[in-house]
Amino acid sequence: MRLFLLGAPLLLAAAACGGGTTPLSDSGPVLGQIPWTTPETATYNVTQGDTRATGQFKILDSDGSLLLIQNYEVPGNNVTDEITVQADPQTLRPARVERLTTDPGFRRQCTATYTDGAVTVVQKDEND
Repeated sequence: MRLFLLGAPLLLAAAACGGGTTPLSDSGPVLGQIPWTTPETATYNVTQGDTRATGQFKILDSDGSLLLIQNYEVPGNNVTDEITVQADPQTLRPARVERLTTDPGFRRQCTATYTDGAVTVVQKDEND
């Protein structure tokens, strides 16, 4: 359950993929102590009516950064959605967020890079 709740911030980060640069406030640490160890993986099934999907949430250590990876796959529809957050392992402050969504007729990639109190968002699809 704890891992499922961690997926919500990833969805919020993905919603920020609208393009442009925005100043950020320095509100201090996200939380006082990281409540998990790496590696950790949660796999789950998602259903909506007759549509079946699989999801996975991973927490990994990568070269001094924490990676939070959430992905969904809807095999019957050839749809995928993956969000990767690279964050500071002590504060959970994001350094980079990437999201890639694909379906049979469309592919979209969104990248958010956090530096010096600002975030730069670049979104591309096959029409760019």
